[in-house]
Amino acid sequence: MISAAEAKRQYERAKRLGWIPLFAKAAASRPWCTTADLMAIGSRETNLDPRYLSQTGDHGNGFGLMQVDKRYFPDWTASGKWRDAEECIEKGAQVLTQKRAEIIKKLGHVNSWRTSKGTPMRFTGAPFTDAQLHRISIAAYNAGIAAYHHFSIAGDPDKGTTGKDYSRDVLARSALFD
Repeated sequence: MISAAEAKRQYERAKRLGWIPLFAKAAASRPWCTTADLMAIGSRETNLDPRYLSQTGDHGNGFGLMQVDKRYFPDWTASGKWRDAEECIEKGAQVLTQKRAEIIKKLGHVNSWRTSKGTPMRFTGAPFTDAQLHRISIAAYNAGIAAYHHFSIAGDPDKGTTGKDYSRDVLARSALFD
């Protein structure tokens, strides 16, 4: 969790760089997502640091302000669009939207997936409220379908995320940016 002072510093930098309208534009077509939510994902991923428009993160796998993963979006990352803040923010919003849609599609179904080590996993997609769907989607931004698996099995979508707190941290950051 970041401090309110650090969130303010990141917000002011994003404002100075002209990024707030870009986050607002990306959120506008997604009524279930706010400007603050998208800023909070960017904050968790890169601290909204513009250096990520010229260098990668996550051991060379994360690209741009929103750390879009080259293993899942190789065409986008290879295009160089990750060097443009507006492209990064929109792509991050698209990734979040895709994760949300995938979770909705899996609701009530028996689902199969493999862990990063190749272990096969199965689960039946548990029902969720709108607030839970939002939290699962944010966790899935980081951990993919594993977030819904962990929610369905144990009620905690963060169990398989980085730091085991991804959605909780992002939502706390979102409240600071709101």
